[in-house]
Amino acid sequence: MCGRAWGHPDVVRELLAHGADADLHEDRGSGDSPLGWALRGSHPETVELLRVAGRESDGSSSR
Repeated sequence: MCGRAWGHPDVVRELLAHGADADLHEDRGSGDSPLGWALRGSHPETVELLRVAGRESDGSSSR
């Protein structure tokens, strides 16, 4: 997922709908995840989208 999308939840939603991995970690640099970037960037809607996507990918559906 592209860090430039974090302030644009509609873009993140579209990326997730097309199979983007919400739990993917950088292999260079900080090694951070999309959720980490969204948290640091203070993008609460994106944070929630990524949290839900992460729960769905690990089979958990509770909030």
